[in-house]
Amino acid sequence: IGLFATVPFLTYWKYSGNLAFAERAFPLLLGVAKFWECNLAMLEDGRLHDHEDCAEEICLPDGDMQPDPTVVLSLLPTFFEVIAQVAELLNGASKEDIQRWQGIVKLIAPYPTEVVDGQQVIADFHGGETPHGLALRLHSGGSVAWGGLFAAFPLGTVNLRSPSADIELVHRSLVRFFKQWPGGKQGNSFPHVFAAAARVGWQVEGGLLAMWEAYLANTT
Repeated sequence: IGLFATVPFLTYWKYSGNLAFAERAFPLLLGVAKFWECNLAMLEDGRLHDHEDCAEEICLPDGDMQPDPTVVLSLLPTFFEVIAQVAELLNGASKEDIQRWQGIVKLIAPYPTEVVDGQQVIADFHGGETPHGLALRLHSGGSVAWGGLFAAFPLGTVNLRSPSADIELVHRSLVRFFKQWPGGKQGNSFPHVFAAAARVGWQVEGGLLAMWEAYLANTT
């Protein structure tokens, strides 16, 4: 929740560069940074993983462990990038803290992926240690695929300047999403699936705007 709560602050900072605003927001960013520095774990691959988390709303003790949710991994790099920038400009942290945050940006684990219908797509989370978690992963032939949208929006790491392989991975994940929910009719995700698609230049027959208008008119 804390990481999600920072998204409006991060986007406004990236848009405005307003130092007065950054000074007011900095205590929140600092508190969230402290939590994630404690929560992230360096695993054998040398990357920082969110190894104890929940992606599908049903968590321990009643659900299961769902490590490395894509939504979290998509937000962390920008979060630590921004807090390092703000801290340096405000002289709000030590040089060591700033360098550590800058280093974390490069160490966040890659998005979990799986193969669905012969295509590699971004998954909602990695693994799933219980029968319930496995069932979620294999829902209708694979992970339910909404998590992949966050790789592009609102703070995802993939955009039109990204390597073509990363853009194509998000494109395939969008195809998966729209196959799962024709016309984008998935209640939690419909507002940002279209923004994610636009951010990576995903093309659809008839045009993305026409699909969006059809969604709003409930004719999809």
